[in-house]
Amino acid sequence: MPYKFDKNRNRYRAPNGRFISPQKIRTEIDAVIETSEKRMRTAARNFNDGKINLPAFQIEMRDLLKSTHIIAGTIATGGKAQMLAKDWGEVGRGLKEQYKFLNNFARQISQGRVSAAQIENRARSYAASGRVAYERKVMIMQTDNAETKLARRVLSVAEHCQPCVSWARKGFVAIETLPPLGSLTCRSHCRCRFEYQ
Repeated sequence: MPYKFDKNRNRYRAPNGRFISPQKIRTEIDAVIETSEKRMRTAARNFNDGKINLPAFQIEMRDLLKSTHIIAGTIATGGKAQMLAKDWGEVGRGLKEQYKFLNNFARQISQGRVSAAQIENRARSYAASGRVAYERKVMIMQTDNAETKLARRVLSVAEHCQPCVSWARKGFVAIETLPPLGSLTCRSHCRCRFEYQ
């Protein structure tokens, strides 16, 4: 992205100095997620077709998860130059959780408990955890910003779970009361975004 991060406002600026809308940045994140979904689906197809074995599939999935979470974390933080040890720690904690899910998924595959179609569908769904990682990091940064007091959940063009719809209807609420992305019924499949003031 050819943008510079304004640390005082927790926002990106274009080369002309104007702020980039949070929606534009989220579009960039969504593009990363879509690319990861395609690559994860391809890994699953390669496994299903016998082109790679289960350990190779796990390694490829871990690598894709890692790159997705690093990109999401660095964009949310304002770029690699802004990443501190605590930021890398947050990325690591998110990955550790995803690796546990992936290990359980691999165990289910080895036990023959999931079909080829389920393997492909579940594999691509792991990419969505990058969106959750991004939004959670943005929320942490906004919570730490003394000027930010309120936040609201904004629904995207997608199906949403009832709790997401209910929270979106409330409008702006105290930032600390708003459930983070991935914590409601739709979990990592959530397509909501947040606005702050």
